[in-house]
Amino acid sequence: MDSIFFSRVQDLNKLRLPKDASEMMRLYKVPYNDMKAWSSVTTPPGIIGCTDLWDGKTLRGAAGAHFKVRVRPNVSWSEIGELVNREESRLMLASPAASDDGHRPFMRDVPTLQYWEPDYTERHNFIVIGGETEGISDEAFELAVQTEGCQVTIPLANNVESLNSVAAASIIMFEIKKQMMMVPMTDDD
Repeated sequence: MDSIFFSRVQDLNKLRLPKDASEMMRLYKVPYNDMKAWSSVTTPPGIIGCTDLWDGKTLRGAAGAHFKVRVRPNVSWSEIGELVNREESRLMLASPAASDDGHRPFMRDVPTLQYWEPDYTERHNFIVIGGETEGISDEAFELAVQTEGCQVTIPLANNVESLNSVAAASIIMFEIKKQMMMVPMTDDD
């Protein structure tokens, strides 16, 4: 666990954290009204910027895909880096905001393509979908630079601010499936 956001100290005490918890992770005391503004959930999940893969809404949204693909929870960026081989695979980042705001100079080192431009059939693809509020993490951008990855964007109509993460992932994965279906079958298949 990296961070805990809390509004009442007594709630934090109920977690029975070790005495040196503040040295092992960041603790943020946030006013209750701010916490309420961040989420309409009446019982917050407790983890901001993360998804419980086995939550009912997540399972319904994935329409059973959890049971058809290998799920590897709690994978570190260094482990992902070991899996991404430049010749055989590519790391792609998809974020609601693919512009350089000056805070991430290494963003300029990651080429940006429209979501239909990469040839998804030539290599294995690792796709990182950024959250709607936070976008892509610095660690993901650094790994994309190290592995010669790219950013993919989805053009939006006028006055549309962003897509939610599920919609963006669906569009990109549909394009991958479309390209895979267009590859001619060989005798080896």
